[in-house]
Amino acid sequence: MISLRRVGSALILLLGLNIFVDTFFSFERGNFTVRLVPYAFKSLQVALMLVVILYFLGQRVRAVRIDPFFWLLFLLIGDMTVSILYADDVVNPTDLARMIFWVLAGLSVYFLRQADCLDEALLYRMVLFNFGWVCFRILAYKLLGLWVGAHVMDSEGNGFDNDGVINNLGYSLVWLVPLYLTFESKYRFPVVLTVFFAMVAAFKRGALMGLILGFLAYYVLDRRVPREGKSRLAWDLFRACLVLAMAGGAFLLFKDHILARMDDIGGDKSLGSGRGIFYQIVLDHWEGFVGIKKFIGAGFFQVMPMLGLYYENAIPAHSDWLETLYDQGILGVSILACIHLWLVARLLRAIRSRASWGPQFAYSYAIFFLSSVYSITLYSFDTAWFGISLGYYLGTEVLEKRRQREAAWAGDEEIPLADPSLAPRIP
Repeated sequence: MISLRRVGSALILLLGLNIFVDTFFSFERGNFTVRLVPYAFKSLQVALMLVVILYFLGQRVRAVRIDPFFWLLFLLIGDMTVSILYADDVVNPTDLARMIFWVLAGLSVYFLRQADCLDEALLYRMVLFNFGWVCFRILAYKLLGLWVGAHVMDSEGNGFDNDGVINNLGYSLVWLVPLYLTFESKYRFPVVLTVFFAMVAAFKRGALMGLILGFLAYYVLDRRVPREGKSRLAWDLFRACLVLAMAGGAFLLFKDHILARMDDIGGDKSLGSGRGIFYQIVLDHWEGFVGIKKFIGAGFFQVMPMLGLYYENAIPAHSDWLETLYDQGILGVSILACIHLWLVARLLRAIRSRASWGPQFAYSYAIFFLSSVYSITLYSFDTAWFGISLGYYLGTEVLEKRRQREAAWAGDEEIPLADPSLAPRIP
């Protein structure tokens, strides 16, 4: 009989290989053969997620806890699904599948973690593999001009958009960092230094901002968590100087690319990439809605066809808040606001209790908040690692409380929430 732990390990393994499989398959229109393999691969992952989720929902040995965060996410998914029925333009079901994918991934990891059935060593190796693979692709292209992976046409169909793909890989890195910091590995600093160098090389502005602010939040809160073998302040300052030195070297090495990416900030393209223009277009169209449409929106994923009337190539709103406001109206934005408020409340509770996973949770939320304001979070496959991270943190809280209760029932000394023994240590 296959154990739940083995099913969870298979799921983590396949999730870790996502970035590798997707590298060699493009999603070009009309090329149905190469679309089949990644979709079949992800369908297998969804099947494993459902096995995990249904097992926990169906078992009666122990009461299963589902954090309200996931109920809010499913409420938003339900609103999106219903809004397909009154959308004016045709909706691609894969756009909704992206949202469902990372939510199911997070929920399955949440169940596995709270039941202590998650193979953390395998999870660590998959995070490290993703780091290595993405950094290799970025640096091979930026330093050697070597392109690894399938070529993807640019938005106008005139050539290969390799630079755009490399820039977007920045978010693939930034979602992984908080989860990696959870593991007490002796290779932590060299890995983070390499990731930071690759991030500057890719220079995805929103992702880089999330990396910087997330690290600040993580460092401030990590100093408050009781932990054995905590590094000294002088050593931390030395490492900060190394990071700054590497950042300066990376800027000089990739100066032309970085300056070119900064040219479109201000002027007629204020906020970068024309956000000051199409943000206003989205708001103007929503303000023009009449009656109930203002409350329920235009329907799922309708921003792109609307902006396609103004741009040669349709573009998303580049903001979860604006995208949700236009698509799902005031109702959808209210649900999204509740999701953020609930995460903030959970974060404050973790900070007050000095939980071992609190600093990483703060890092993940800092990225989520910034990308939700300035980019797209809810509609991307790359967000799967964000879901996995949140599932891990929230599941750890349930596991810690259960161990506290079991220790109290056994008459042992109560285990503190920030017990260092609960932190995974990977050799």
